[in-house]
Amino acid sequence: METLADLRTYSTQLIEQHDLWQRIDVEMRRIGAQLRYDTSDLEFAWTGAYGLQGKLLARVDADPNADWSKELRNAINTMQIALGTNGQDLIVQAFRRLHSLAGNRFYAVGRDLKQLFDAFRIPDNSL
Repeated sequence: METLADLRTYSTQLIEQHDLWQRIDVEMRRIGAQLRYDTSDLEFAWTGAYGLQGKLLARVDADPNADWSKELRNAINTMQIALGTNGQDLIVQAFRRLHSLAGNRFYAVGRDLKQLFDAFRIPDNSL
């Protein structure tokens, strides 16, 4: 019974992570679509209690020793520095790198979730 409880906890955590990464991805796609015209939407969405920076840092802080986490933290820091320069090319470049890394993590969580559920799929034994 403890194994089933662990499985439930793990699957719930993966679903929650997937949902959080999906919300981040949707927000980053929206920002990315506007970024070629100006950076004001990114600048506005980046800070604040519920800003993109805080959402990303919360995900990174949840698993600080993982390679993906360290790489994403570096990209967050680079984004912060780029925003301080007000150089549009630097901001766009930093955002694209950050979005790519966040997208990779979203994909990895989705893959893990799919593998978990595939492992418990009942095969169709019909003729």
